Amino acid sequence: MSAPIALQQEISAANRRLMDAFGRDDLAGVAACYTEDAQFLIPHMAPIHGRAAIKAVFRAGYGQGHTLGFETLELLGHGDSTVEIGQYTRS
Repeated sequence: MSAPIALQQEISAANRRLMDAFGRDDLAGVAACYTEDAQFLIPHMAPIHGRAAIKAVFRAGYGQGHTLGFETLELLGHGDSTVEIGQYTRS
C-alpha cells in the first residue's frame, strides 16, 4: 500500500535534513535522520543496522568536497511502519 501524502512530505523533509547535515559535515546530524532500528543498504554489502552503525559508515566514507543526492522511488506504508525505497548518489 502506498504511503499517504503527509507521510511522503515528512520523509521528503527528513531527506532534505540529511542532505543539509551532510553538506555541513555534521555526521551526528546525518545519523539523527535515521531511526535506531533503521537499515542502510550499500551495494554488495550486508545491511547496516542501527543509527550508530550508519553514522560509522558515513564517518568512514566521509571526505570533504563530497556531495550527496537522494531520490525516493517508492514509499510503502502499513500500520505504523513505512519502508522507503530509493537510490542515492555520492560523489
